[in-house]
Amino acid sequence: MRRTAVIGRPNAGKTAFTISFATYLGFQSLRFVKQTVEGEAVELELSQEAAAASLVSPTPHKTTSIQALELECAVGKGKRQFELLDTCGLVEGIHPERNIRLAMAQSLQLIKDADLVLHVIDAAAVGRNQDSFGVLEEELASWGEARGNYLLLANKMDLPAARAGLAAIQSFFSALPVIATSARTGQGFKEVKKYVLRIL
Repeated sequence: MRRTAVIGRPNAGKTAFTISFATYLGFQSLRFVKQTVEGEAVELELSQEAAAASLVSPTPHKTTSIQALELECAVGKGKRQFELLDTCGLVEGIHPERNIRLAMAQSLQLIKDADLVLHVIDAAAVGRNQDSFGVLEEELASWGEARGNYLLLANKMDLPAARAGLAAIQSFFSALPVIATSARTGQGFKEVKKYVLRIL
């Protein structure tokens, strides 16, 4: 099964996007398989509301394992299946907590093997402080441009300052495709779906 990895900094909205995008595709019950850094697989079946309540948090590094969803989309008269993989937030440098270092390493290994990478950036944070993206984003974008099948999502477009952030992201990463999204409102999901299905 082909795989799409959702990556980005902590609190960029990766998990919220993953849950909302799955719901947009018609899934009311979400069956997550959490792949822990110890190699365990833990299954969770949650409604959209329960998933948002238990998996999304303003605290950095709420996600410390790969959270996989098997999804299916109607394409013409057929269907296409793929995995959508939520990952641990990435940061520059060496994180002081061992479990988070291991989770980031797990995420980096995963994205090397993914068929498509969706890189989520908090556009509202960028709009408030244009120094909020830096070396990490540059390195991921450079890698993404070289590998192909890489899409930037300027997320949290429902928040103040996000428009200014979107303009900064589009200017800084002018060679890469950027879609403005909101996990809260579903903005941009139609375009993301079209891109995902074209690649997968």
